[in-house]
Amino acid sequence: MKHLKVFLVLALIVVVNSVSAQSTFEKWSAIKEFHEVMSQTFHPAEEGNLAPIKSPF
Repeated sequence: MKHLKVFLVLALIVVVNSVSAQSTFEKWSAIKEFHEVMSQTFHPAEEGNLAPIKSPF
């Protein structure tokens, strides 16, 4: 029974954190611009393409 209570508390914490993270992304407009820039450089770098990181603006 004690393990069930611990599990339920942890599950509640995870749910609350995921909801607040989603609302932060929607409310903070600058994070959308940041994500756009980061995705244009990070995802190609994952595949070994470093050209977007090396190129100037």
